[in-house]
Amino acid sequence: SFCVRYKNRSSRPSVRRLFLSLFTPKIKNINKIVIHTRIQTPKPSTLSLQKKRHKHLKFLTMSTGVTCAPDIAETFESFKLQKAEYKGVTFITYKMNDSNSEIVIDKVGEIGQKYDDFVACLPENDCRYAAVDIHFSTNDGRDTSKLVFVTWIPDSARVKAKMLYAASKKVLHSELTGIGIMINCNDYSDLDFESCIKPEVMKFV
Repeated sequence: SFCVRYKNRSSRPSVRRLFLSLFTPKIKNINKIVIHTRIQTPKPSTLSLQKKRHKHLKFLTMSTGVTCAPDIAETFESFKLQKAEYKGVTFITYKMNDSNSEIVIDKVGEIGQKYDDFVACLPENDCRYAAVDIHFSTNDGRDTSKLVFVTWIPDSARVKAKMLYAASKKVLHSELTGIGIMINCNDYSDLDFESCIKPEVMKFV
């Protein structure tokens, strides 16, 4: 150990200068030493997440040129919560408008109609989207339901329609907040409740 004494404090070097002069003699200008520190990236705020969702939706819209009618989100929210005139409704179908530029509501199921009524209203040679409230019983006997987003693109539909509906389904799905189950159907066998729909929905119970 060693000790260095100075006659007055003004002539005493700082600890940092003294240390560097003893152990790093090759460094001539200590003022050029850069100390690197870790900069923590802040977590994304709710606003930034909303902006990302808006950009994603804008990208989807730009990719197909298709948008959703203004009333779709509000109508679906009432359907999801079974509010007002949508209480007891089990499905809503959607389609492209005449100019293929906007997704609009096609049909709202009547109160009391069931899954078979939904299948019956789908056109044989044209495409549709649908939000369906699937009611079923679990393996332990509980009655429950799940919201399902169905894409109906039959093989017999026109090629242009099939391509447009397939490319635009995410535009509609992004407006239907709360639907986590998506089922793509290409013929009526894909819509069979016991063999196709129920087993797929049961995965989310």
